[in-house]
Amino acid sequence: MSLLNYNRYKICISPKSAKRQGLRTGDIVRRQYFDGQNIIYTLMAVLDTGTDLITTLEGQQQESAYFVGALLDGDVPQDGQILDFVRVTNLFDEDRSGAMYLTASDSESPYMDVIDGMAQEQSLCYPGNDNTCRYTLTTGNCLSSEYFSYKEGCNRVFRMVRNGIPLTGEAGLEQIIGKGLENPEQILISYKIRASGDFPTIPFSLGYTDGTETDGRGTISVSTDWQYKLTFITIDYLPTYERSFKLDLSSLQADDWCEIAELNIIRLSDIATFADATKARVGKIQGIIDPTFGRLDGYGAYFQNLYATRNVSIAGTLTAGDESGFASTFYVGRIHKNCLINSSSGHFTGIVEKAIGEQPPAGIGDVFRIPCRRRYADRPNTKLGGGASGRELLLLLLGKRNIRNFECLPKRVSIAGN
Repeated sequence: MSLLNYNRYKICISPKSAKRQGLRTGDIVRRQYFDGQNIIYTLMAVLDTGTDLITTLEGQQQESAYFVGALLDGDVPQDGQILDFVRVTNLFDEDRSGAMYLTASDSESPYMDVIDGMAQEQSLCYPGNDNTCRYTLTTGNCLSSEYFSYKEGCNRVFRMVRNGIPLTGEAGLEQIIGKGLENPEQILISYKIRASGDFPTIPFSLGYTDGTETDGRGTISVSTDWQYKLTFITIDYLPTYERSFKLDLSSLQADDWCEIAELNIIRLSDIATFADATKARVGKIQGIIDPTFGRLDGYGAYFQNLYATRNVSIAGTLTAGDESGFASTFYVGRIHKNCLINSSSGHFTGIVEKAIGEQPPAGIGDVFRIPCRRRYADRPNTKLGGGASGRELLLLLLGKRNIRNFECLPKRVSIAGN
């Protein structure tokens, strides 16, 4: 059983400092710098924040802001080190899920990343009020439940009330998180909880859904006030079977209730790295893998959405791809008026017919079947581009390099141009 008792550290800001404490409970924060010999790196989860009133050497009382962090990965914070932590995401607050990450010490740096949504998009269990993931109860009818999208300062609240039906086994919360977890992965379980009274030992566990193996188990204390809980478990067993997180509420009596809010179960590796959370990058883009363009290389800019108005200048090579991986490459130079009639769907001289059932690779225009002269010897040559006079094209292209392109699926083809 690998329930990890993580170390907690209180990071204070000097009362004489101009810095301000902007962190909140649930934030995932990190520091990273080069001290001349080694890279110092620390990843922590914020458990609490507050302000201390301290007395200075001069006898004055001043406020010192602080946060309490759970050490998740990396180096232990020590006196004399740089203790500047930055938020990279939040485990439950979607308004605090994004950040700007600028680095010159990471591998494949320098670059600046816009990261967002890693704690929600990579979550193993993020229950809400949709069909993708919901709060669920253990089997039995001794508990009734109700869901609230927002209640008294918390989002995604699940209320469980004990009724008068006799208890025949365990009763409580059971969240199935599926297969795929395996040793030595580390899992974070983050949530807020309160109840109708004080319950000092509420059991919880993470393990196989059928109960044959348990990766970690323990107890928590619950009171009438909202409390933030963070559990850290190392997976011990094989990924063959479904796993579930269980909260045993068998100790509740009739009419007692318990509320859990903002539950999130996530791998530590998914919040320690930004590989799947990068929405944009400027700088060295080597290492980014895009589903359309593959692995990127060199320096540049990577965006998932790009909007441009007013003056936009492009020179060189433009590659456009779609979600299916199809890409077309164009040389971008001076743009001139199109001299061809209906160039997207073709303007032919001669007899052509549409290829029924064929889809254009780029999804634009039509596909035409061009007759073979060997089979149809009595037909003249089929020409594309009627409507552009020879003089007009000559004046346009005289003394200039030009490119004309189209897509074809030939059986046997010979192309000539003038």
